[in-house]
Order: sequence, then C-alpha cells, then structure tokens
Amino acid sequence: MAAAYGGEQRCIFEDPFAPREGRALSARAYPCYPLSMSFVNGLGGTFIYSPQPERLARWYESSFGLKMETYGKTAFGLTFAALDTEDHSKRLETVFSIMLAKSPVPTMPNNTDPDDMYGDQPYMVNLRVDDMKATLEHLRAQGIEVIKEQDEGYGLFSWVRDPDGHRIELWQPLQSFTGGESEPSET
Repeated sequence: MAAAYGGEQRCIFEDPFAPREGRALSARAYPCYPLSMSFVNGLGGTFIYSPQPERLARWYESSFGLKMETYGKTAFGLTFAALDTEDHSKRLETVFSIMLAKSPVPTMPNNTDPDDMYGDQPYMVNLRVDDMKATLEHLRAQGIEVIKEQDEGYGLFSWVRDPDGHRIELWQPLQSFTGGESEPSET
C-alpha cells in the first residue's frame, strides 16, 4: 500500500505477525523502491587499522605484490578497478587501505588456529589469487607460515597471518566468471 507523506511516496507494510484476517498495517512508513532496485552494488573498500600501518603495508607489498600508495604519514592503500558488468562504460573501484589505529586493535594469538577458519576473529580479508601454488611457494620462501590449505571443489583456499596477527584467506576460484570451469594454473 502506498501513500504520500510530505510529497514523497511512502510504502506502508502489513504486520506479518498480526492474525491473517484483518492484518494491521505497520505504524511506520518506508520509502518505496522498485523490487529490482539494490541499494548496494559492490564493496567500496576494506580498511585495516594497525598500530604500525607502514610496516603492515610493506608486508602486503612484499608478500602479495600489492603496490601501496602513501596517503599522508599514517595511511597506505591501493585501488582495484573493474568494469560494471551491466554498463561497461562504468568503472567500479574497491579501495584496500591500511591506516593508523587510534586505539588498541585486538589480535588472535598465533597458536589458536582451529580446523574451522571462520568466526573466531572480528573480520577476515579474502584475497583472490590467480595461482595458489605459486603464491604459497612465494610466501613460504619469505618465511610466512601457511596455516591451512583446502580444496573446496569450486576454489582453492589457504590461510596465513599478517604481522599484526590477523588471519588472511587466500582464494583461487576454480570456475571462470563466465560460468565455465577453469583449471588451476600449473607453474
């Protein structure tokens, strides 16, 4: 049901918990949007807070080849760009940034890695890689411990920790984005 409130179209929803016959209308009215309209069209960025952001940024550079730009004295980052799948004239950007923490940042002790890699820390960054085998060889050559490796059928997953103690998930998709199967690269 739609009604005008101050010149703006608003939707009033039935109370789903009211008895079926004569359902009460909710006391709140919300803006009406087409059913196909999405409010979010992607991830705009990831912001990691660290007590030593420059050290952490340099670690991401040497470990993953991510060339971080310096923003002032306490922020570092880069931008991943892609084309909108529906409108190729639109460029979509995702920022990956490391900034100075203004308060202590909780970390997990290195000896508490469960079999299940999910749900025991405040967040986890997932980095997509092209070649898991080569990535892990590079990380191990740098002395970085690979906590776990797992093949889920649709993708290869591995986990490592950054110098601040946060577990990072690495993912190599095994299906192309066009829907066809792709094989892990042999290097």
